[in-house]
Amino acid sequence: MVRQRRALELDEELILASDRRRSPLTVGVLAETDAAVHTARLRGALYRSLRNHPIARARIAGGFGTATGWDFPAESGMPPDLIHEIQAGPQDEEGMDPAIWRALESLCSRPFNLRSEPPVRLLLAHRPTGDAIGLVAHHAALDGVSVLALLQEIIAGCAVDSRLPAATVRGSGKGADPSADGAVGPASPASPAGAGRGTRAGSEAAPRPRAARRWTMRHLVPCGPSLAQGYGIHPMDLPVPGPVTLADGRRMTVNDLLLAAAHLAAERWNTEHGRRSRTLRVRMPLAPASEGSRASGDLGNRSGQVMITSTAAERAAAPLLSGAVVDQTRAAKQRPTGWAGAGMTVAVRTATAAVPRSLRTAVLHCAVTAARPFLTPSLAVSNIGRVDVDAVPEPDRPRISGLSFVGTSGMPQGLIICVAGNGDRLRLTFCHHRHLFDPAGVARFAQIYRESLALITEEARS
Repeated sequence: MVRQRRALELDEELILASDRRRSPLTVGVLAETDAAVHTARLRGALYRSLRNHPIARARIAGGFGTATGWDFPAESGMPPDLIHEIQAGPQDEEGMDPAIWRALESLCSRPFNLRSEPPVRLLLAHRPTGDAIGLVAHHAALDGVSVLALLQEIIAGCAVDSRLPAATVRGSGKGADPSADGAVGPASPASPAGAGRGTRAGSEAAPRPRAARRWTMRHLVPCGPSLAQGYGIHPMDLPVPGPVTLADGRRMTVNDLLLAAAHLAAERWNTEHGRRSRTLRVRMPLAPASEGSRASGDLGNRSGQVMITSTAAERAAAPLLSGAVVDQTRAAKQRPTGWAGAGMTVAVRTATAAVPRSLRTAVLHCAVTAARPFLTPSLAVSNIGRVDVDAVPEPDRPRISGLSFVGTSGMPQGLIICVAGNGDRLRLTFCHHRHLFDPAGVARFAQIYRESLALITEEARS
């Protein structure tokens, strides 16, 4: 085994310290393609990419409760197959594939053992209209930009053969049988991902909010089963909002609109469930200033983050809320260091510097556990940007016809609204902890969010 050692940065250690076995911190991308994908060729493309990017095959070094660095095993030290295959079922009335979402939920919900397995998992879903390929990674190793770049590289290296009949293409390679060991099928009620997507509000019982209390909320009111584990994904497509200019001439970006709508939706959700909201904080991941020039071989987790806040008075008036969001996002972009840089307090850096590296993750884990209820934001909005789904690749390569972005966060936050641009449409995925939302609850929150986005867009223009 080839052993190289890279010291873990403090931010990676914080992610590892925040990771909980039943609520892993993951990030992923699902690409819909226009071709039937040959399993063996996809596997070859995957392992070529793992050779090219050591962080994608890394293992954590150190004993229990510690992290002393990354190990980078040779290809011979990797599992024989990282591809999980399913046969997609019929699409629902929204054109979605419920079986694919259930499989992706399962991959996001299952813990990673970073000491014995790579931090990536690949999903291959066979569909009559073209197969879908998903990549899920542990967030300590990769951020959203890196996951997208890695998946695009894998797909670009995966030749298709139009001369092969579909049954041959889909039956090639180990694990092609969806019922084989290691395949991820529809989630059962006992599985970590719960009983499936089930996002029809009319097909489930109404959300059962916790008993009302007098105090105000800094997080969303939970309506899911109190002992629920794992994550769910609720997808929704929306048209890209047109340009919006505030009365004073300030321009709202699409990301500003999405963030403002998140604040308003959280306010409306809590009010609907009999709670008042305090000052709300929405997490916005922020790429470093040099992100656009990241070398193709330089993958990892470098994303920072900032908190966009709003008061009750601002949320009561859409123009005030829009202005507050624009001011904060502008300031954040002028200082794109985020929490991963200058946002980390001197006290934390000083305290961790006094702890031996072999114990640092364990100490941080205790600190994060104690501080989590007070430090976690209400929710997060993560926008991976627009992907050119109309680009024409080489004739023997699959073309990406649609893209979804996913991420996870445990309670008490429990919700990340992930966004990917698909031409003139936005694919939103409401990635939620099942303790926060049951199926009817996430469908209702998505509806509230859609209404909030429409209101913010309309009133900001007036």
